[in-house]
Amino acid sequence: MKTDQDIQLEKRLLKLFEVSQKISATLSNETIMRETCKAIIEEFGFKMVWIGTITPDSFDVKPVYQEGFEDGYLASIKIRYDESPLGMGHTGTAIRTKTPSVINDYESDPRFAPWLSEAKKRGYKSGCAFPMVALEKVLGSINVYSDRKHAFDEPTIMILQSLANNGAIALHNAHLYGELKDMEKRYHSLIENSPDAIGIILNKKIAFLNDSGLRLFEYTKNEIIGKDVSELVHPEDRDMVLNHIDVVLSEGCAPPLEYRVLTKNGEIIYVETARCRIEYEGKPAVQCIVRDIGERKKRDKKLKEMEERYRSLVENSPDAIGAVCDGKIIFINDKGLEMFGYTRDEIIGMDVSKTVSPEDGERVLNDIKIVLSGEHIPPREYKLLKKNGETFDVEITRSKIEYEGRTAIQSTIRDISERKKRDNEMREYIRELEILNKVAIDRELRMIELKKEVNKLLIELGREKIYKITE
Repeated sequence: MKTDQDIQLEKRLLKLFEVSQKISATLSNETIMRETCKAIIEEFGFKMVWIGTITPDSFDVKPVYQEGFEDGYLASIKIRYDESPLGMGHTGTAIRTKTPSVINDYESDPRFAPWLSEAKKRGYKSGCAFPMVALEKVLGSINVYSDRKHAFDEPTIMILQSLANNGAIALHNAHLYGELKDMEKRYHSLIENSPDAIGIILNKKIAFLNDSGLRLFEYTKNEIIGKDVSELVHPEDRDMVLNHIDVVLSEGCAPPLEYRVLTKNGEIIYVETARCRIEYEGKPAVQCIVRDIGERKKRDKKLKEMEERYRSLVENSPDAIGAVCDGKIIFINDKGLEMFGYTRDEIIGMDVSKTVSPEDGERVLNDIKIVLSGEHIPPREYKLLKKNGETFDVEITRSKIEYEGRTAIQSTIRDISERKKRDNEMREYIRELEILNKVAIDRELRMIELKKEVNKLLIELGREKIYKITE
């Protein structure tokens, strides 16, 4: 025959089952905590119950929900779960040890001394704390207060710990659901606000397309959903795109693909699309991120044209053009090969000092350092050295550049040997003219003096001067 205790235990176990079902069916933190705390108050008749969560950085226990006669108690106390005096009560001990902790008589147990005064004001005489553990992680505790001493027997502790465990699992599930909803919101926000078109292809048809995609293809959502994807692709690129989709479906992903798409009005747009396999409405599908690269294509084309013009300019320049990085020659045009007498394989990688006459070697290296520092220097004249050892005069203009991702010096080298030769010849000619002029002037001066002497003798002889001299 069942005793009253047996009947009461069965009743409480049934209540535990009902509450567990109810809190398992909800994803609301408040509902889970309310139903759990109310059941403890109503079924067991305890005076007050509260739920606290942990704060790992500070070891504080934060009250988040309470039922029963609390009367400002929680605001007047501080509880921790470390091994300080504020962590040695039933709450801190239960959290720290992950097992129920009971204090059967607050007045006689020194562990409860920090909170005894406030507890006595409200008639709390004993209490028990139950850790809330989910997946071996402590979330907090359920803390139960009674107006009777020794109010917690073994069956009661067992039932309340089971309720705490179920509550912890329900709160953990609610937390995961909340995180999932937040992720979904962020995901949808990312998709809808993306500057790129983002769509989903299911059975080679458009199943979803964001607003950027609608603007790109110039369709309304009703017009494009369900449309065969091949209708949006340039005819010459359709096989390539459909094959790309098949590869993604079979392998999960594939490298981004460049191709042409068609808008509603037939305009051709170059795009780059990244695809990956996903599950959509329970079926394998392909998610696409489509980027309009029309402007990039134009820039690339313009850049390529500029590069071609620059390459043509360099290769057809009457001057040698080269680049030096870390003291070594990393580029030189055909005119430079002709000027120095090396093949390309011989000169690329050569130390630049080997192409400079010893008398100018130090000056050349110093000027390179100056340009690398960012300073500008005017064209300089040097003597360089050919492969056969012959020196020749040049004028070099330098600038700092980026070459294949490295800082380098670009040099335009003009052979001025002929100019120097002409300059030297001109200087020699001018010197000879100056000598001839001086000789002529001296001869003229001597003739003047001779004429003066003749005139003087004639006067002494009583005759007239025959030379008219202008001073």
